[in-house]
Amino acid sequence: MEQTKLSIPASLIALDGIGALLAALGLAEWKVHLGWVPEAWRFPHYAQAMLATGVLLMAPMVVYLIGRVKTSPPRDIGSRGGG
Repeated sequence: MEQTKLSIPASLIALDGIGALLAALGLAEWKVHLGWVPEAWRFPHYAQAMLATGVLLMAPMVVYLIGRVKTSPPRDIGSRGGG
């Protein structure tokens, strides 16, 4: 079975990582009130804004991967053998 290497641009990996951290911190601030965000940076509903921003930063990776799947040639799943 031949496998193709999936090369993801480093910029998308960085955006996805930053987005995941921001989303996790936003969710933790919203539900647990950790207090890790300095008081000077807080505004009404800042935790929800952090969560939404984190999700938006992760969206380009999802769009890229879906685009790669759509443009990849179809695999022949009937020739897998086994049984």
